[in-house]
Amino acid sequence: MKQLVLILAIAASSLASAQQLNKAQLDSVSADACDCIDDISSYLDMRQRNDEIKSCIGSAITKEQISRMNNAADGTEIVVDPTVNFAQVETNIIAGCTSFKKLRDQVRKEQALLVSDNKEVNRMILDGNKLLESKDYESATIMFERMTAADPQFSFGWQLLGDAYGKSKKYTEAIRAYDRALALNPSNKAAAMNKARTQQESQDFQGALRTYQNLGKADPNDPDPYFGIGVIMHQFDMLEQGLDYSMTAYKLYEKINSPAAVQAKELLAVYYRTLKEKGRSTLFSQKAQQYGIPIFE
Repeated sequence: MKQLVLILAIAASSLASAQQLNKAQLDSVSADACDCIDDISSYLDMRQRNDEIKSCIGSAITKEQISRMNNAADGTEIVVDPTVNFAQVETNIIAGCTSFKKLRDQVRKEQALLVSDNKEVNRMILDGNKLLESKDYESATIMFERMTAADPQFSFGWQLLGDAYGKSKKYTEAIRAYDRALALNPSNKAAAMNKARTQQESQDFQGALRTYQNLGKADPNDPDPYFGIGVIMHQFDMLEQGLDYSMTAYKLYEKINSPAAVQAKELLAVYYRTLKEKGRSTLFSQKAQQYGIPIFE
């Protein structure tokens, strides 16, 4: 009943007078939100990170609202306006949450790498992406070729050109474009990941393994390269070694609360079924125990 009152109160909050959080409530909510933000993965893309930050703040506010409802004598306490207090909590977090500042600075740094000093190039990025979304890969390729000619030092531009070539199955040209992007910005992880996936699609599995391995060396806590290697090793029946990579990927995805943990779990299920068919399910059990992962069909 109280939850129903909460839902109705939130829905009606725009019609009621906004009730600000007092300092103790604000500090409590901000601390909860900050703890949540601490767990946000630096490997999520910018939009996902921003969404997760908003989710952390919203969840912390809701938790405080439910607490106040539960502590109210008659369960009819007016609920604070979620919109007003969202901004209030966000302001407090900006001032005092180190993890928020770190993520915000990282997002800003990444955003800067996605923008050229050439305004015409930035317009071509928008136009080219629209062409990609509409599956007009030939026109997108032409647009991005013009873009890289206009700003040949722009790593993100070469990455986009590689994406367009890849969509057209021009794998050699795509890999060459990704290599150019990486030469300009060796930390361009998206270009490296897309290069590895293109190598897989073009059946250059050894090249893909090398690309994933280089990514893993650059950041041993990044789960994506482990996952990519795990997929390839299963294809080539390198089950024991591939299982190590796959389980590492799953544990790292879980640690950072990444949605990709679902895919990693599916990959482990494939390994489990393959090993079971080969009469080697004991290997999975041993590895699962080693990594602290439950056995599943």
